Amino acid sequence: MAKYFASETAVTATRQAVQMHGGNGVTREFLVEKLARDALLVPIYEGTTQIQQLIIARALTGVAAFS
Repeated sequence: MAKYFASETAVTATRQAVQMHGGNGVTREFLVEKLARDALLVPIYEGTTQIQQLIIARALTGVAAFS
């Protein structure tokens, strides 16, 4: 649950940072561009967000999404 929450928060925060920096947010001259690239990969590592949601749901309910 913590990984899911942290990865989604990182993506949301970096997208907002890119928006605040405007055009400079996508140039390699600013750190926010690197942070945005890195943050977008975090939800994919160790399973996509959807897979993480299925794992969390199975742990909480005991019901498997796929048989």
